[in-house]
Amino acid sequence: MKSLSVITVTYNAGKTLERTLKSVREQTYPYVEHIIVDGKSKDNTLALIQQYENPKLKWKSEPDNGLYDAMNKAVTMATGDYLCFLNAGDMFFLPETVENMMNSFEPASAPDILYGETAIVGDNGEFLFMRRLSAPETLSWKSFKQGMLVCHQAFMVKKSIFEPYDLNYRFSA
Repeated sequence: MKSLSVITVTYNAGKTLERTLKSVREQTYPYVEHIIVDGKSKDNTLALIQQYENPKLKWKSEPDNGLYDAMNKAVTMATGDYLCFLNAGDMFFLPETVENMMNSFEPASAPDILYGETAIVGDNGEFLFMRRLSAPETLSWKSFKQGMLVCHQAFMVKKSIFEPYDLNYRFSA
């Protein structure tokens, strides 16, 4: 079966991380692991992670050189066929979200990249609105001339084609 590594990078995310931990834990798809790389938080982030420890959760906390360095570290820990980045405070809209994504294609015709729309939700998980920039039907490098159309949370990539983020770019690696 196809497996998914959900990657969350954190730094002092104690106020927002629990929603993400719950969302990943509640997914109905059985082949999901959650990778968390923390930048040596000084708040209650680590206590929250430890509270949610389970066999599908792998984590480490150490200093890093920013968001993209932490994301690269997490990818090296991932064992899934696909990678998905879900930031602290972000969540999958429904417990079946990952199952629906992973069952939307046959293993023999598995896409390299799968992407979709992003719903903005309130603090209680209620739907507010759809993200302003919508994903095009076909995505190419030209699609990004007007900005980032697909955010990390709505983007899944095969681990086998992932290339590490270039740490020389501070804002968009």
